[in-house]
Amino acid sequence: MHTQLSQFLNRQLILEGQALMLIEILPSEGLFVLQEIGDRPEYHSDQFGEIYRGSAKTYSLPLYDETREDRLHPILRQLFSGEELAQLHKCLC
Repeated sequence: MHTQLSQFLNRQLILEGQALMLIEILPSEGLFVLQEIGDRPEYHSDQFGEIYRGSAKTYSLPLYDETREDRLHPILRQLFSGEELAQLHKCLC
């Protein structure tokens, strides 16, 4: 199933001014994961005050619409065409 779902990854969209990319679809957990993209690196410091570059922020969201469990999440509906949504839904079932 993972190879079937990989065709849907790396799609990008702008949401509330932030560029995001679909990086993972986790059907067993009922989630998909978006990652911030862009040229804004995040820097953090450890307990010794050493600065290092952190990873990009990620967001885990439910695969299905909270109001209608038979519909995919609205963000997924923005990312894919009708035919692609039908394919994705078929892969998830």
